[in-house]
Amino acid sequence: MGTARLVRNAVGNASNEILNLVNDYSVHCNTVSMSKVNDDLKLKLSEIINTPVLDTINGSTIGTSTAKHETIFANNYVNFENIDVIGFDLDYTLVTYTVELQRLIYDMAKELLINTYGYPDSLAKLNFNPDFAIRGLCVDKTNGVICKMSHLQRIGQRFAYLGRKPLSAEQIEDFYGEFRTISSGDIDQMKPLNDMFAMAEACLIADVIHTLEVKKDSYGELYEAPTVVDDILGAIKDVHISGAMHGAVLEDPARFIKPSPHLRDMLVRYRKAGKQLFLCTNSGVVYAEAAIKYVLGDTEKGHDDPTYRNESWRQLFDVIICSANKPTDFFYGKKPFRQWVESTGAPSAVPIKSLQSGVIYVNGSVKALRRATGWNSRRVLYVGDNLFADLTEARKTHGWQTACVIEELHDEISITRTHEFNQLYQMRVAVRHLINDIQHHIENRIGNLPSNTYIEGVDIEHTTNSTAEEFAQFQSQFRTPLDAQIITDLEYQLHHINRLMSSCFNQQFGSAFRTDGSPSMFAFAVKR
Repeated sequence: MGTARLVRNAVGNASNEILNLVNDYSVHCNTVSMSKVNDDLKLKLSEIINTPVLDTINGSTIGTSTAKHETIFANNYVNFENIDVIGFDLDYTLVTYTVELQRLIYDMAKELLINTYGYPDSLAKLNFNPDFAIRGLCVDKTNGVICKMSHLQRIGQRFAYLGRKPLSAEQIEDFYGEFRTISSGDIDQMKPLNDMFAMAEACLIADVIHTLEVKKDSYGELYEAPTVVDDILGAIKDVHISGAMHGAVLEDPARFIKPSPHLRDMLVRYRKAGKQLFLCTNSGVVYAEAAIKYVLGDTEKGHDDPTYRNESWRQLFDVIICSANKPTDFFYGKKPFRQWVESTGAPSAVPIKSLQSGVIYVNGSVKALRRATGWNSRRVLYVGDNLFADLTEARKTHGWQTACVIEELHDEISITRTHEFNQLYQMRVAVRHLINDIQHHIENRIGNLPSNTYIEGVDIEHTTNSTAEEFAQFQSQFRTPLDAQIITDLEYQLHHINRLMSSCFNQQFGSAFRTDGSPSMFAFAVKR
């Protein structure tokens, strides 16, 4: 059964349960105000279930929103006229990849675990699942848990997995305490997965841990989670730095690299607008040049605009930097640039102080870049996909403006426009209003008690002068068990609706931007 049908069925079931709960409570109360609440609820739920969704969320008409998937969302005011220089990362920024790249990384790292790290051959049966993880998760390097945290560093109550099994509330409490909060002193044990390359990493950790957990439960074979996580992270790193992954991509670029038919037009448009452009990537020269040539297409075939017909990709950038080693060397260090020598296939031994268009440089640093170009840091915009490797230090340390490429927004925006999601959204709004109405009903009932009412030393005539504790005690005497139960039951329904909304994005971890109703750590980092 598809997700859409599951959601429709769940909406219908939840609606019936809520109506039954409120109807029973209304009969018990036997008041005009509660009867009206019940009647209004029936009408609202009927509209949600039977009427096409045409209401609005945040001012946009559902299903007819003018927001495009390609929209640029601004967290801070940026006047583009004040931007003189635009820089770009390469991977998942100018060059984007199919899911096959994640599968390749997963399989290569898995083979390394077996052949180099000594893991059992049974791991060979593991397969990459592109639907398991999302960006913005964390790997607990101590316990091997994959989880999603809120911006308050709190573990999501439904978003923690040991292997492929979700942890129960009790298990999460065992790992992280009653409040599920990671202290500042322990935060280093949580490795963030903030770029698209990390999807294979998360999946492989979960699969290997799951395999070892099954062996532990079946045969009593113990394992050390910190060692396993370190080995997997090491294998993933080996895949990246060995060149094996890049070699496989270049052997079959059509399989791994997505076409980008508008990229050249965008770069040329910026140049015509007077912007200076630079490329700054951690990728090596050979791979970076081959990848960007592929996405730009064969320039020898020409283009409709004769002003850049047959123009080399290098001429599109004022500065080209490869092997930058962001963030460590490039943002923190003082390394000079070295020129890439085509004839030797290696960088020059002599440091470079001035930079020329059309020439490829390696290493370097922001300080060296500023000295060589004279660019005003406040008039530089840098575009990348990795919050920490590309953007955080560029903004905090060097004052650049930054833009983050988040492919997931395309899917998440599409999901929020579906009829099923908006049924859930309106159902959630209705239940929240319902809880508020019932709470008002209870308060009004207490407020209308006779003035000579007297309970445990607190009379209603003088409650305004009593302490808050006394007044709360007074109110509690007139809240029946059914009052408490209806609120508890409706809050349960509200949590159920929230879980359904979350599962619309990802069955395991929900939206990349929310955790238990709060901004996720990833969303908070993006906003910063």
